[in-house]
Amino acid sequence: MKGSGEHGRIHRADVECYAAAASRKEEAAEVRATPLARKIAADQGLELGQLEGGGERGKVVRSDVERALTAEKKDQPKEKRVIKLQGMRKIIAQRMSQSAYTAPHVTITTTVDMTAAKTLRTELLPVIEKQTGLRLSYTEIMLKAIASCLVRHPALNARWENDEVVLQEDTNIGLAVSVKDGLLVPVIFGAQRMGLAELVTKSKELAGKARDNKLKPEDLSGGSFTVSNLGMYAVDSFTPIINQPEVAILGIGQIQDKPAVVGGELKARPIMTLSLSFDHRVVDGAPAAAFLTELKTVLEQPYQLLI
Repeated sequence: MKGSGEHGRIHRADVECYAAAASRKEEAAEVRATPLARKIAADQGLELGQLEGGGERGKVVRSDVERALTAEKKDQPKEKRVIKLQGMRKIIAQRMSQSAYTAPHVTITTTVDMTAAKTLRTELLPVIEKQTGLRLSYTEIMLKAIASCLVRHPALNARWENDEVVLQEDTNIGLAVSVKDGLLVPVIFGAQRMGLAELVTKSKELAGKARDNKLKPEDLSGGSFTVSNLGMYAVDSFTPIINQPEVAILGIGQIQDKPAVVGGELKARPIMTLSLSFDHRVVDGAPAAAFLTELKTVLEQPYQLLI
């Protein structure tokens, strides 16, 4: 609006003149708009006087109205999507927060040359598949090695209960399984007594039940150590949170060819990173490092599992 007063000052007459012109413009628009364009504009609360007609002799048509409505929507802020924390997700949030805030977490890592483990899997794959109908994965080889090492490192195979550390007789290993909207940790009981074929059958059975929501309460309790495997993703290492009341959890990263010095020469080797988080109230750094060191040795020389 341009004012007619001194230095462009706007007077009452200027406002009334502007309002009258806008009214005439709107009336003209009503006259030069198609019935359908007028109806859509009325339903959407759009003023036709703001539009430039693209029809014959400047008539406002349907496409002019729709174009204006689309532009108006683009200018409006998008509504936020809010997901209420409930059910399994709420329980996971509470338990992870409790673990993170009550147990002093320490995480140590090491890298493992998986060359020998890959050879072992290749050789045993057809044998176990013929026996069980299932394929041997690195997960079961890891479970076998972990169970073997936990027997000799009981401080890691324990639970914190009522301000007491309860060492477990069996290695009851929880296997974290991703499911819709959450995470479940079914337990393989007495893993130290199982061979690879039995571990293949049990781990895949529990993972299938988890995804089909068929686990029983007893399948999810009584663990003494947890394994979280993200090796199927492009993840080298991560910091897993302890699944209380257990005192330790092992994170497994992807196997990826990386340069390594072998016999004084630089070669490409399949390398995997392990991340061990432990409760420092129960376990000190030295015994945790001893467990991780032995696990690395066993995985790099997996035929030790036959002894």
